[in-house]
Amino acid sequence: MPLFDAAIYNYDFLSEGYLKMVSGTKYNVSTLGDLELVVVVVDCSFRQIVAGDPSSVRVYNLVRSIEDPSHLYLVTMSLNVQEYEVRTHHKQGPALVGMLALVDDSNVQQFYTVATTYPFHSNSPAADQVSRTSPPGLAPNQGRSPPSGAFGWRRDAERPLRRCVDA
Repeated sequence: MPLFDAAIYNYDFLSEGYLKMVSGTKYNVSTLGDLELVVVVVDCSFRQIVAGDPSSVRVYNLVRSIEDPSHLYLVTMSLNVQEYEVRTHHKQGPALVGMLALVDDSNVQQFYTVATTYPFHSNSPAADQVSRTSPPGLAPNQGRSPPSGAFGWRRDAERPLRRCVDA
């Protein structure tokens, strides 16, 4: 594959990215904090890899429960660099949009994250916004107050997507 970017698709970069994503989202996506990374799998037939497009990355992470190492999960991560603009807050710039799916047997939970100013003004893809789309039920915060400075989105079965801001 002549356009394969080894700087992106290597274990060190991808595992560090996974760990930073977990660290940045573990308040809203507490399930990920209870798992440890086993191995990173890259699908080399992914169109962006073949085309040499670094603006989109898709990887599969095999993870296991810290409490029960025999319980394995699959975490698929699709990351895209996008431009964003929030006119009411006079903010704009680059953002890393992450789409995560946590697969446990036949149960799938999907999460969407956004890390604003990444990769140009941030050292890590810590997510500024988190949206959980399935399974229905409690929102990611599960009734707890967000930490100071937290800014995020949450969705549960009864309420539409809403903005949660702690000033």
